[in-house]
Amino acid sequence: MSLLAMSRVAGTCLLVVVLLLCSSCAVERRSAAKLAAIEAERPPVVRHTLETGHLQGADYAIADPLNWRGKVLILAHGWRPPDAPLVAELNPTDPAVDRLLQEGWIVAATSYRRNGLIIADALLDLRSLARHIVTTRGQPELLLLEGVSMGASIGILAAESVGDSAPGDQEPPVVFSGVLAIGADPERPGLAGTLPLSHQPGVPLLLLSNRGELEPAARYVAATAQAAVPPALWRLERDGHVNLSSRERVTALEALERWALGGQRAPGTAPDGWDATISTAELRSTARPGKGGMTGKVARVDRVYGNVDTDLVARDLEAIEVQVGDWFQVLCGANTQQVLLGHGFADVAAGQFVAFLTAEGYLRIARNLDNAAATLRCHAGDSIMILPAEPGKESR
Repeated sequence: MSLLAMSRVAGTCLLVVVLLLCSSCAVERRSAAKLAAIEAERPPVVRHTLETGHLQGADYAIADPLNWRGKVLILAHGWRPPDAPLVAELNPTDPAVDRLLQEGWIVAATSYRRNGLIIADALLDLRSLARHIVTTRGQPELLLLEGVSMGASIGILAAESVGDSAPGDQEPPVVFSGVLAIGADPERPGLAGTLPLSHQPGVPLLLLSNRGELEPAARYVAATAQAAVPPALWRLERDGHVNLSSRERVTALEALERWALGGQRAPGTAPDGWDATISTAELRSTARPGKGGMTGKVARVDRVYGNVDTDLVARDLEAIEVQVGDWFQVLCGANTQQVLLGHGFADVAAGQFVAFLTAEGYLRIARNLDNAAATLRCHAGDSIMILPAEPGKESR
């Protein structure tokens, strides 16, 4: 065979191979697209069932795992505006809640019977919810209460009133196995004045506070040094109010579980407490650059407070050269707001917009004592853009 003929044969073979490869790639792309379509149509894996209802004027929600292992966590929320809707806020997709459900925990929440400053009646509603779970599911091995902010003060009262009936409660008392009090300020007075504290908790009590709010919790712990069950104090080396990550939250609940079931007391005493901070690796940006800013997504909108959680991270703020103390623009649809990048709500006056990185590392857009989502008219899944502030509008 001549060289020319051999060259033609080789070229033909190469062409056939290329065509076969292209055909294979096309088949793979079609197969991948078909698989993706099938996955999109497939119903999500069911890990729990959700019960909702009403108890003594309060709404409640209970997430039941498919394999309950005798452990229950009841959530006590913080202060809400008196005119806010009554909502039993329970998000099963929250990383901490999702993990507990996977591990066989029941997780439940109540709206309380009203909003505003509510302490004694809120404790009644929490006990009513616990009693409902015991009646319908059976006696749990472990019954923990987690309170945040005002809910943390309610939790402290629950820990101190073991075996006692709450005022107005005609049913047998509910005994919580342990209490996690996040961001507690037991010295802050309620509607009826200073909380009626005995400083004698009867069950494991773990107080967890950000560094700027540690002092009231530390004074409470110091005053309970002679209690039968002295509480433990944890601190987070981070600014903000109840600003903790899901990993830090789960770590605290696990420590409380070990304490309540096995007697292994959690570390931490007054005045400094135990450093419970868990550093998070720098998150990769998924935002799209363009038009002088960075565009991400609204991940979640708080149904009560209207805080807007995004998928934007620290690198996206660096990309538009914004740092703590700077004002910048937030665009959602046709709506624009000037926002201060700070550490928390207290960095701005009432009604002003503030943004800060949560303990999970994502940017939250909020409005001090007001609803950011309602003003921006944004919803979960919407695009949201951050830009440098317009000249002359930095502090608006």
